[in-house]
Amino acid sequence: MSYTLELTEKRDAGENLSILRFQPFVQDFQIPGQFAVLKQSDFDPGYFALASSPQDPYLEFLIKSSEGLARSVVSMQPGQTLTCESIQGKGFSLDAGPATTPIHMFAMGAGLAPFRSLIRSVIANGEHCELHLWQAAFHLPSVPLLDELLELNKQGAITLHLCLDDQKEPTDIAYFAGQVHRAIESQGDWGDSRLLWIGSSEFGKALGQSLSNAGIRPEQLLTNF
Repeated sequence: MSYTLELTEKRDAGENLSILRFQPFVQDFQIPGQFAVLKQSDFDPGYFALASSPQDPYLEFLIKSSEGLARSVVSMQPGQTLTCESIQGKGFSLDAGPATTPIHMFAMGAGLAPFRSLIRSVIANGEHCELHLWQAAFHLPSVPLLDELLELNKQGAITLHLCLDDQKEPTDIAYFAGQVHRAIESQGDWGDSRLLWIGSSEFGKALGQSLSNAGIRPEQLLTNF
């Protein structure tokens, strides 16, 4: 079953990034980390991870303005509509482990979207999870929703690990100068932590190799599809 979604709000979310809010909420969205199949005329359907949680009364997407359908969606104005053909993906279910298990989330750029969904779901449910977000970006302006992430870190909802490999300007914001897989090589025992990732295949391979060097089995590194 397809749905017509209306854009109700749009705002900047970082360098070449926008967050777009649509109504109505689609009941098929049940697990944080799922994605929607969106369609506009003149474009093939595209897969976009949901950045809102199933507890929110709307759907939000964090989209990088690149080309094709993504650029077209980002250029929409409030009141315009598009088609959601379906909600898909296994998402990230917290039922797979005890609440005391630390969760480490590895993302690059707009790959934050499904992890934002998970974080918002944890907060909405009043759950007490130890959430670590390892967010990769070129520099601070390209970190998606930076102010929001810093506030969540300040509140203790997450522990934020920024990894920036091209940050030139001085800043008071703590970050690791390099890529995520280099940052995690200096970490201690990962124990029984749940390890989740979103990004390119190269990103996943680099993560997998670094975690393997730390004694983590490849099957412990999970994604949302």
